[in-house]
Formats: sequence, structure tokens, C-alpha cells
Amino acid sequence: MGMSSIAQAVPRVAESLLERAELRDLVERCLPVSDAGRWKPAPEAYAYAVRCCGVEPVDAALVAVHPWDIDGAGRAGMRTGWLARDGGAYPSFFRAPELSARSSGARGRAHHEPLVMLSEASAGRREVVVDGTRLSYLHAGSGKPVLLLHGTFWSRVWEPILAAVAATGHQVLALDFPGFGLSDGRLMRDEAAVPALAACALRFLEALGIAGPLVVGGHDVGGAVAQHLAAHESRVEALVLMNSVLYDSWPVPAVERFRDQAVADAVTVEELLEARAQSLAKAVARPLDDSERAAWLAPWHSEDRVRSWTAMAGVADAHYTLDLTERLRERALPTLLAWGEQDEFQPIQFAARYAREVPGARLERIPGARHIPTVDEPGRVAAALAGHLEDRPP
Repeated sequence: MGMSSIAQAVPRVAESLLERAELRDLVERCLPVSDAGRWKPAPEAYAYAVRCCGVEPVDAALVAVHPWDIDGAGRAGMRTGWLARDGGAYPSFFRAPELSARSSGARGRAHHEPLVMLSEASAGRREVVVDGTRLSYLHAGSGKPVLLLHGTFWSRVWEPILAAVAATGHQVLALDFPGFGLSDGRLMRDEAAVPALAACALRFLEALGIAGPLVVGGHDVGGAVAQHLAAHESRVEALVLMNSVLYDSWPVPAVERFRDQAVADAVTVEELLEARAQSLAKAVARPLDDSERAAWLAPWHSEDRVRSWTAMAGVADAHYTLDLTERLRERALPTLLAWGEQDEFQPIQFAARYAREVPGARLERIPGARHIPTVDEPGRVAAALAGHLEDRPP
């Protein structure tokens, strides 16, 4: 029996991770998924790997920590095993592994539990109290912090890639702002503006005792918050913008109407839930099953979250990003723009403009993906972020 690896990262990154885990001598070859012509979890990526190994898919097994990786390999006809590094429940919307095991953290020892459904890789959800409000956040890894921020959705936009990014040797944190996702609280309009959300993010880091240099990333309106931090906080060393608001790309009409306080006050939980369902359908390219859709929409069954969302929408204003442009040019931070090419909310033309006009910025196009590319092409996005972070060692 032979053992190979196929990674989204370049071979030297995969080899470094294996050497750090004292496993490199067990792996015959490190295959770069870029040679496959498609990124995981597309079936072509796994077909390429089994061809390189000289076997048929049915005679090959993928052992991985990412449920989306297990799902892709299973759909390609391979056998699958899931190595979990946390407790909890395996996501039901992914194809289940044939075998699962809980890592003990030591080489060569794992407690095998056939068909036990466990949790998402090394990513877990934690809580911290900030200004008297319990905030929820996703956490993975250790090392230099990477703070990831959401906009009109919630921290779930980052979940599919969290563990892969943490594998670069970073501590990755995806925050739910007050009144969003699984956090408590209710945002008022003055608390939902970009500068106020940036201040909230800083207090969150302070509550965790995180000081010093960091990388900041943002999706949607969270990208405006990330740009604000990058422009005003010298500790920010690099920036990641994923289908973010830029320049005067926002607010989109569906959001802009909530500037009218009467419209915002009148919307009901049921109405916003339906609107969020429609936005979700437009934000991802691949079909979502009922359990996935329910998980994405779960937060908006709450009155507090509805009012927080309408508060964020009500103060959405392009001047927050337009006013930052000159300062961001001056800082010239290493900036990755990871962009789903089919995004109808934040067209890629704005990202291309930013990459042309702001020194240090580069655009990574994600073909076939829409507004939330981590759902459509998690491997491609994870690889882009990992490469961006590789240039800035922990």
C-alpha cells in the first residue's frame, strides 16, 4: 500500500506541513491539485490523483480532515476516512465518510470509531464576552492571528476554509458581530456603521488578549470594516477581501431601501427570512439541500438578528469605502482579492479596478463562483488564502 498527498497548496507547503508532523517519510509523493486542472472538491482533482498513483478510484481511499474533501472524494468513487481533531457532529449536508477517527495528537495513534460522526476538522466555535455581550466566533489553529469578518451574512461564510487556512500556521478567528449569527445582542444604527463595527472587532481582539501584528479579511460589508482597519491600524500587515464592497459598489438596491427607518421598522421576521433566502439562492452557484439552507438561515428566526440586519443595511454607505481609498493606496498592503466571478451583488469589475489602482493588491478570480465563493469553490479560495499567508510567515 502506498501513500500520497494531494493539496491545494504548492508542494513545498504540503511537504513542510508533513515534515512538521513527522510524517514526510511515510508519503511517497506530494501532488499539487493545480496540475489536475480543477480544484478540490471537483471530481477531476481526485481522478488526477488516482491516475498518478496507478489505481482505480474504488481501490483508493482519501483520509482527510475537511468534510468538503470527504464529500468530493466520495462523489469521485473513492473510499473515504475522516480524521477529526475536535468533538461534535459531522455536517449532515456532506456525504458521510466510511470510517472516522479521533486524533490523539500523537503520531501513529488514533482512537478509531467506525461510522461515528464527529466535527469539522480543527475548527470550533467559541464564545467571549465583550462589553457585556456574549459574542460567538469560529476558531482554528495557532500563531499569528487572522481576523475574518462577515457582512450581511454571518461567520458561516468563512467556515469551509477555516481549518485549511489555519494549517498554514496561523490562528484564524471568524467573528459574529453582535446581533448576527450565533452572537447575542442587538445592533442599533450607530453601532452598525463601519467605524463602529471596526471598533467592535478591536475590542473583541482585546478581550481575547490578542495584540500585535495581524491579517484582516472581510466579505461583503465586512470587507469595508476590514478596509477601515487596514487604513487606520498600523498593526494590520495584510488584507484579504472576498467579494467585498469596494469604492461605490454598494449599497445594492435590496439593501439601500432600509435607509428609510419606516421600512426597516416595518419588516417582520418572516419577511426578512424570505428575503435572506432569496439572497442566499443568488449568492451561491451550487444547489443547497434543505439542511444546508436551514443552517444558513437559522439566525434570522430571531427578532434581535432581524433588527441588527436592518440596522446594518440602514447605514450602508459608499462614503465609508471611498474615503479610505487614498490611505489604502499609501499603505500599499499585500492584499488578496478572492472573487467569485459570477457575483451579481459585487461585480468583479470593482475588484479588478482595486487591483489596478492599489499597490500591493492582486486579484484571484474564482470561476463559476458567486457572492460566497467559499461555498462554491472552498478549495480554490483556501489555496489562494494559504498562498497569500505563505509570503508572511507566522
